[in-house]
Amino acid sequence: MAQARFRWVTVQRALDLLVADQKFTNATAIAFIEEIGCGPEADRLSPNERTTPKLRNLISKACREEPLRQDTEGSLLADRVVREAASYVPIGEPARPWNNEPPKFSAPVAAFLNSLAVDGWGVEQRQLMPNTATPIAEPRSRLRQVLRDISATEALRRLDQLEKGLDEGHWESANSDARGFLNAVFDTIAERHPQTRGQGLKEGAARVRLQEVGFFKPDARDSKKSYEGKFVQALAELLGSDGAHTGASDGDSAVFRYAIAIMTADYFVARARKI
Repeated sequence: MAQARFRWVTVQRALDLLVADQKFTNATAIAFIEEIGCGPEADRLSPNERTTPKLRNLISKACREEPLRQDTEGSLLADRVVREAASYVPIGEPARPWNNEPPKFSAPVAAFLNSLAVDGWGVEQRQLMPNTATPIAEPRSRLRQVLRDISATEALRRLDQLEKGLDEGHWESANSDARGFLNAVFDTIAERHPQTRGQGLKEGAARVRLQEVGFFKPDARDSKKSYEGKFVQALAELLGSDGAHTGASDGDSAVFRYAIAIMTADYFVARARKI
C-alpha cells in the first residue's frame, strides 16, 4: 500500500499557495485537474461554478475522500498537488557570504515551506528535495498509530503541539515542545513497563528508572552502563538547549530536533511493545 508522504496541513497549504499565485489561473487550474484525473468531477460543475476557489475545493475533496487515489501518472493525488505547489515556489537569490538572512517569501509560500519541512522535504529550484537523512513519513505514521492504540493521550497531545508550532514557524517553542513530547513518550513506556508500572515516574525520573531496569541496551563491555541511555539523556538535553527567545533558533535546527525525536520515539516505543 502506498504511504502518504505529506500531512493534510501540507496538502492544504499547497492548495492555498496555488490559489494565491496569479500564474495559477482558472484555465491553469482546469488543465491541472484534467492532468490529475479529476476531470469528471470538474465536468459536473456549471460554468459559473468553475472559479479557482471552487476548483481548489474540488481537489481538496478528492484528496480527503480518497487518500490513496492516484493521478494519471500513478502518483498519489496528494503528492502530485504538493509537487505542483513546489513548482510555484520562487527561486531565491544565490546566497552571498555577507548575507545570512533567509529568503523572504509571501505568507502562503512561507506557510507551505514550513509544513513541508516538518514532513522532511524542501524545495530547490522548484523541485521537491528530501531534507532529512531518512524519510520520516512512515515512522511518524507508525508511531502515531501505536500511541493511539495504547491511549497515550499526553504523548499525542504533545506531538500535535510540536507539529503545530513547526507549521506556524514558532521555532523556539517547538524546541521545548520536542523535549516535552519525548518525555511524554518515555513516561508512557514507564507506565506500561512491568518493572516500572504504577510508580508515577515522570520525565527524567522515568528515563533513569527505565535504564535501571534494563530497558536500554547495556554496554557489551560493562553491563552497568548503557550508551543508549546516555544517548537518550543527551538528546533530552539537546532538545532543550536552544532558548525560548525570538531568534534563538531557526527552522533547520527545529526540524532536525523534531525528526530525531520522531525516529527515537518510534524505535523505543516499538521495543516497549515487545516486553
